[in-house]
Amino acid sequence: MPQIGWLEILAVVVIAILVLGPKEFPLAIKKIGSYIGKFKNTLSNFQKEVSSKNITKDLNDLLKKVKKNKKYFFSKKDIILVEALKSDGIKVSEKFEDLYKIEESEIPSDIQIFINSGDMAAAMLRIVEVIGQDKINDIDVDTLYFIISTLNQLDADPLRNKILLKVLPLKV
Repeated sequence: MPQIGWLEILAVVVIAILVLGPKEFPLAIKKIGSYIGKFKNTLSNFQKEVSSKNITKDLNDLLKKVKKNKKYFFSKKDIILVEALKSDGIKVSEKFEDLYKIEESEIPSDIQIFINSGDMAAAMLRIVEVIGQDKINDIDVDTLYFIISTLNQLDADPLRNKILLKVLPLKV
């Protein structure tokens, strides 16, 4: 496959300036950049949608197996994972709503007030205060649940995902 070097790019730019003129050239570059940006955005949205559909299907298939297995206990970490996926827009079928119950009162009231008022910094600072000097792996599951729930409400997905990768067991 032939490679394009700086000399070839320079030749194309010079020809474009001669054909379009120095006044029209910047406008044409802007339009081309805009079209490329729109194309990339459309492609990215399509990839996210396909990925989201696959995750939705996989999650619902897994929940179907869990529901059939009467011996399976839905742990707090399972709830944390499902709620994080739901926060990311993954749809869980209504027939699986009875697999677990969410206790709404688990987020401390002061943090919920910060979330409701849109004060992300104060909510995050309060989470840091709760964690203190503990290692994230040593935090009990109930505290972890309220931390992840708080991050879900704050749309702090990158931070939430880093925490989830550290605390949730990886099963293959």
